[in-house]
Amino acid sequence: MTNPLYGVMAELVLEEAIRQYHIRRLREEIDAALAAHDRGRFMELAAELARLTEPDGERSNRGA
Repeated sequence: MTNPLYGVMAELVLEEAIRQYHIRRLREEIDAALAAHDRGRFMELAAELARLTEPDGERSNRGA
């Protein structure tokens, strides 16, 4: 019999791996935007990166 907790743990690990992939991709795109002197794209990507990296507690309190 498989422990149901293993499935939950696997989901958490997968979600974190995907999150880290997105963070890495955003940083690469930010570097490219800086190299291209594309301020608008940089600002857009930096805001997205900030949303991905802020602590969960701050996300739920925003706009209150």
